[in-house]
Amino acid sequence: MQDVGAEVSRATRTTGYAAGPSGIGGDGIIPGIKVRAPKRDPKAIWDDDEVPEVVMDEMDDGRVRPEHDVFVKQAVGTGDVFLGLSGKDTSSGSCETLVVEVRLPGARGAREIDLDVQPTYLRVTSRDYKLGTFLPHRVDAERGKAEWDGGKEVLRLQLPIVREWDDVLRGAPGMDD
Repeated sequence: MQDVGAEVSRATRTTGYAAGPSGIGGDGIIPGIKVRAPKRDPKAIWDDDEVPEVVMDEMDDGRVRPEHDVFVKQAVGTGDVFLGLSGKDTSSGSCETLVVEVRLPGARGAREIDLDVQPTYLRVTSRDYKLGTFLPHRVDAERGKAEWDGGKEVLRLQLPIVREWDDVLRGAPGMDD
């Protein structure tokens, strides 16, 4: 049986790196220790890391699903409207913000509302209401804003849309900032 502790000490002295889990197997710093690659199903269509995160919502618990609207918003100036200088169009592909309005009649305030925003999923719950819905665009949940309008009993969310290709396309010919 091989003394792994001695091998780790020797590897640390000769390479200058402390041995850890990343040093085991393959081209790792601990010689003679092999680690098997995880088994892959030959019939699998995709790997686990290629499948997007799935949100599991609880079963129906009797709370009402509130009425809600989802729409997009874009910032345009006179140069965009009259001259088309920015290259924006009227499609949702040119919008920067996803706006969600959730009507919660009878809600007494923002303190009784629980809000969970994920990049592709929104959950709003209160004592009487429960909304779980997928969003039509990926959003930046950390930079979003929520405000409660007590007069209308509406929760309004403004969530910045994240587009993976925007940075790449900005450098493409014809796509000015």
